[in-house]
Amino acid sequence: YYPFNGNANDESGNGNDGTLVGSASIAEGSLILDGSGYVQFDKKIIPTSGSFTVSLNAHQTKFDGYSEMISQGQSEDHGFYLGTQDGSMRLGDDITADVHYFPNDGNFHSLFFVMNVESQKCLLYIDGDLKIEHNQAIELSESGTSTRIGRQLGSNAEYFHGKINDVRIYERALSED
Repeated sequence: YYPFNGNANDESGNGNDGTLVGSASIAEGSLILDGSGYVQFDKKIIPTSGSFTVSLNAHQTKFDGYSEMISQGQSEDHGFYLGTQDGSMRLGDDITADVHYFPNDGNFHSLFFVMNVESQKCLLYIDGDLKIEHNQAIELSESGTSTRIGRQLGSNAEYFHGKINDVRIYERALSED
């Protein structure tokens, strides 16, 4: 759990602290990203097997090009990312879904990505509404980069522009409730 209370420390008690890199900063409980900074972890904190949920609040300020809110793994080898391409949502190498755009209204929006192995579904909720449903669980790579918030996995320079707060990673699929 990353509330960004002055640092990128894990407040869940699991000790998965992150490190601010480049121009990333924290102010008023939000990670501030201008397209050249991010949070780096020393290991993968998104589970690479089984069900999981990633939730966060994001306020995006630049909508052209590729932009990643959170990622890990290796491109073209079952990498995971949650981000946008020219404003439309991107959900990882193995997920194809109908295009849905991230709201461009200057406000924070909540995102919940749920990977449920039992139901064989990947779901993306934006502000509590189901926007994307992919009818297959994904396989995540053991190779590649550790987890990053605000930057694409690997050497790709796909940085997030805006603010992110209240990042949570669960080792289970949260229900719609």
